Amino acid sequence: MRKTLIGLLIAIIIFILLLPYYLGEAIATEFKAQLQNFNKSPDAIYASVINYQTHWFTTDATVLITQQTPIFLKQLNPQIKWPAQIVYQLQLTINHGPFVYINCPQLNVSGLFWTRGIATGTIKLISPKSDIIKSIQGLNQPIKVLLVVDMNGALQIFAKTGSYQLLTDQLALKFLGAKIQLLIDNASGISNVSHLQGKTIFYGLEAQFQQGKLIILPASLTYNYNTVNKLWLGKKTLTIPAISLISPQGKLLVSISNVNFATTREREANTLTVKQLLSIDHLIINNNVIKNIQAEFEINNVKIMPVIALQNIVRNVKGYSPQKANQNFLIEFAKLLTGVNVQLNYLQANFPFGTISMQGILTLPATVPVMPAPAKLKYLFNNAVGQLQIKMPITILQPGLFMQEPGPVLPVGTPVMTRPNFIDLMSALASSAYEKNYLIKENGQLIANLDYNQGALVANNIPVDFKLTVSSGQIKQ
Repeated sequence: MRKTLIGLLIAIIIFILLLPYYLGEAIATEFKAQLQNFNKSPDAIYASVINYQTHWFTTDATVLITQQTPIFLKQLNPQIKWPAQIVYQLQLTINHGPFVYINCPQLNVSGLFWTRGIATGTIKLISPKSDIIKSIQGLNQPIKVLLVVDMNGALQIFAKTGSYQLLTDQLALKFLGAKIQLLIDNASGISNVSHLQGKTIFYGLEAQFQQGKLIILPASLTYNYNTVNKLWLGKKTLTIPAISLISPQGKLLVSISNVNFATTREREANTLTVKQLLSIDHLIINNNVIKNIQAEFEINNVKIMPVIALQNIVRNVKGYSPQKANQNFLIEFAKLLTGVNVQLNYLQANFPFGTISMQGILTLPATVPVMPAPAKLKYLFNNAVGQLQIKMPITILQPGLFMQEPGPVLPVGTPVMTRPNFIDLMSALASSAYEKNYLIKENGQLIANLDYNQGALVANNIPVDFKLTVSSGQIKQ
């Protein structure tokens, strides 16, 4: 009996000692399989292993990732001569399971994991060299990454970027960095289908330009969706606690607090339905406060193939020149808009004088004649049909409502010029529309029923011919 127990104990010890080696071999097999699947992707991106060494408890891997330079990077700053391809180096050390202890305070990950393996390492830009993109500072900083492969095959990704700064003659843009946590699970066993769940935290953004300074405080993006052939279906939510626009003199021009924007995609056959929800607690413009902004949009009959084509153009899958990419973008964008139905289920906001609300619908033609893409876009909007109802309080017509921004203190007798703020403009617009019967009184409210048909706009059955000019502190029709 005693010998049996000792033998069993020895067998367990041998099994425990051998398990990391076999898990390392299993990781190598799966690593190569995943790499092959990755390289089958239609995207203009390719990964190649330049070093892979398996040890008993660890594996060292170096991977070069090459992709076609995205079009938007080439257009972001024409002064930067981007090469045709961008190359990254992924350097990993993989700790074999089944038990791995990790302490990574930079990514807020620590503890003992029951896992096939955990990889730690960095992603670094290899090409282009920093001297080519001098206006973008920080690109030479490596991105810290940590990968956890669960026993069921699910992959957890943790990453943290550095901060980056773009400097041009007109703009100084500083991105304070981001932290990413992502779970990828393709338990369905279908290689092109996976479930993604995670969160990205953006530490903040600062933009300095001639008109002032824009500050966006730390924001978060959460996502929970399935991807099918790189087309995501599910929900994303963006939350921004505060956005501020400050004048060159240090005056707060615009302040936005607690922005929440959620997008949901649902698929039916070969089309998508996109639903979007927006909420803002406060919007302050020149000391005027707008509260509780709520909106819901719905876009129906969005064709899937143009969506995928537009994604590939943006990622520059086929290495298009900017001119060719722009041409193809317009072609696919026209296909995307054909037959689309846009619904504004509601939009409402509480102004100092009361609540304004809207709802409406716009339907674009289902067929378009054969013509160049720019002409197709013009045809789509000229032949669209839509309705919009706007409701606002009668108090907007009150003469005493106007609030002028005071100018500097001047000597007595000096003519005072004031600049109308946005409430003045809204009130003047509503007053003029009411005089023209575009707005009518109904149940204690002002209501405009707008109809758009083949380029013509009608309000309460009256053709709209309306212009508003502002000059020298006066509002004129």
